[in-house]
Amino acid sequence: LPGYLLLGTEPWADGLQPTAFATLQRARFVGAISAYVSTPLLQTAQVLLPAAAFAETSGTFVNLEGRWQSFTGAATPPGVARPAWKILRVLGNLLHCADFDYQSSEQVREELRSVIAAAAPGAAVSGFTATAAPVAEVLRDVPMYQIDALLRRAPSLQATRLGQAGAAEYHP
Repeated sequence: LPGYLLLGTEPWADGLQPTAFATLQRARFVGAISAYVSTPLLQTAQVLLPAAAFAETSGTFVNLEGRWQSFTGAATPPGVARPAWKILRVLGNLLHCADFDYQSSEQVREELRSVIAAAAPGAAVSGFTATAAPVAEVLRDVPMYQIDALLRRAPSLQATRLGQAGAAEYHP
């Protein structure tokens, strides 16, 4: 693609595609909304917007049982960092996108809840037919202290045996 907007992800570390970094470097534009900065991010993103970390913002998780679990921010974001939903709202307003006038993450949650409630059960999977994959894919097992940006930046965890373990790849 000619451009990418990364939201809270470091594809070279989070993704299963080893070519993610090279792909982003070839793009004409990469913007990133992130609570963390890294050398690869600085090498790929032309615009870096500082986002609040997970403990600095409100939000909602939906667990595997379908339970909605909301939370509030436990701390104030540093400097000019803002919750990601607010950054997206401002970008939507600057791009004159309709319906980007949310005032809280609770408004975002309630709109999502109403859209999901109005959707016909099973609508997301209608017409899906399972087929064999044309090519067997390599499985990659990421070590537990490498799975997210916060854990990757914890020196005490990285100093452990598990923190120093490499990713394992399983080839078909």
